[in-house]
Formats: sequence, structure tokens, C-alpha cells
Amino acid sequence: MVFRLLIAFVSTLLCVLGIISLVVVDLSSGVLDVSGSVLGVGFSPASTVIAIVLGTLISVAAVFSEDRGSTGLGGILLAASGIIGVMVRGDVLVNGAHAGIASIAFVIVGAIVFGLSVARAT
Repeated sequence: MVFRLLIAFVSTLLCVLGIISLVVVDLSSGVLDVSGSVLGVGFSPASTVIAIVLGTLISVAAVFSEDRGSTGLGGILLAASGIIGVMVRGDVLVNGAHAGIASIAFVIVGAIVFGLSVARAT
């Protein structure tokens, strides 16, 4: 139960950051162009959508599903999107915010979610 709550907390935090970035990001800019920052982390329209969608899906899977596989899959998808973001953008400084930090944060949060879902199995 504790692991499910930790997963829900981490993924809800990710979703909230995505919603906050929805307000500050210029959605008319390019999909991968960093146009806003939240807490010093640069967000593009793509990373905003990924944060909101996967954060919500992981939260729902953690709270309402007894199946660890769906939560683990959400963590893997989040980490994979972060890895792709790092490969595509790298760590570029745009308007004082590091574009690559959002991607690295996705990898870290995805790994935490996946690790907690696996730990919940034992």
C-alpha cells in the first residue's frame, strides 16, 4: 500500500508540473521547442502533454489497479519518452531553463515508478 501511495504521489506531482507548464508554454511554438519553464525546468509543448497524460495514467493505475504491470508499463513509457527527449534535444539552455532537465526528470520519475511497482511485487 505504501508503494502505491508513493507512486501516486510522484506521478501526481508530474501531472501538476505538466498542468502548470501548460499555462507558461507557448503551444503555438514548435513541438520540441522549449518555450516556458517551471521551477527552472524547460518545457516544450510535447513534454507538457507527456507530463500530463502519463502522470495521470500512472496515478490512476497506481491507485485503482491491483495489477503492477500497468503501473510498471507507465513508468517504462515515461522513462522512454525522457530518453528520446535527451537524444533529440540534449541539454540545451533556452531562456535560462535547461531543456534537457525535463527529459532527465522523466527518466528519473519513470525509473522510480517502475522500481516501486517492481518492489511492490515482493
